Amino acid sequence: MIAELKTELITRGVELPEKGRTGGAGPTGQYLVLPNDTIACAPSYWPEGYTPNKLKKKDNKYYIDFKGKEIELKIRRNPEYYTKKTSKGQSMKKLALLHGVNCLGTTIYQKCRFFDEGNECRYCAIEETLKDRSTVKEKDINELTEVAREARKENITHMTVTTGVPPQEDYIIERLVELAKTVKKNVNMQIHAQLLPPGKENLEKLWSAGIDTIGLHLETWDEDIFKKVCPGKAEIGRRKFVKDIEHAVEIFGENQVSSFMIAGIGETDESILTGIKELSNRGCVPFLTPLHPLPGSHFEKRHPPKTDRMNKLYKKASEILKENNIRPRENKAGCVRCGSCTALYEYLEGV
Repeated sequence: MIAELKTELITRGVELPEKGRTGGAGPTGQYLVLPNDTIACAPSYWPEGYTPNKLKKKDNKYYIDFKGKEIELKIRRNPEYYTKKTSKGQSMKKLALLHGVNCLGTTIYQKCRFFDEGNECRYCAIEETLKDRSTVKEKDINELTEVAREARKENITHMTVTTGVPPQEDYIIERLVELAKTVKKNVNMQIHAQLLPPGKENLEKLWSAGIDTIGLHLETWDEDIFKKVCPGKAEIGRRKFVKDIEHAVEIFGENQVSSFMIAGIGETDESILTGIKELSNRGCVPFLTPLHPLPGSHFEKRHPPKTDRMNKLYKKASEILKENNIRPRENKAGCVRCGSCTALYEYLEGV
């Protein structure tokens, strides 16, 4: 029941009094707490012609009708640090957001040269939050450390650090190394980094600096879809991604390396399951998530995949992960540890 309910929420979404994040990097939406304290990231933007679930409100509580039952859902509260400023006067909320219930999320560099080249990922809206001034282009490492310190007081225990692609990619390695060393020196917080495949030497640098887990996101196993939907990444090539995933597993360990698989960007079920098998065979956690269309992206009018399709995919994907002894719950930091954007774990655990 919980697995199917979560799939319904992260795929179809719900109408809420306040919308969640609808721009930036990674899956976006509003966070909901299910009856067993499972957290779900429900999309809060829908293209024309798409109907989300309706919530009922009674006695200041929210309910959803699901499979003939009325189920209470709670809206995750925002943390107190959202109201605070750094020593330089910057709003902490502009620097890092709370993902799920205990993950601090930030995009260290909010621009991407793929947009300048016309090679941007078609589902991405990383620069939209710059346009509405809800974030800043480059995050100051010392200020991020201040945010991490305040967040840690609220039991926020790990951090996801994403990035756009700068003109010089080594720049991101330097920033991530600096961030890991500074945060780890001052705050007890585990760190997950997401970036383009940087090569074995740079992966070792990140590990030595204190990065705990790594995300190298292929997004799809279908090479034709890869070229159409992620043209900038496709120029790097799947072979490079896979090679660096193998290097990363050697360095960071099994279950500490992940790669997003997005359903709903034109692929077949067969290609998704092949990708999940190939990645998990290598000790990498395939993070299967439905497309959340975002305003300002090329896919802003595209509908998410159907819930029934996602349920079938999650069931089959969980069987593959079991066969390959992939254990996402052992992941130390980031999207995999958070798990709010996928129902894969719930299917793995049979809840």
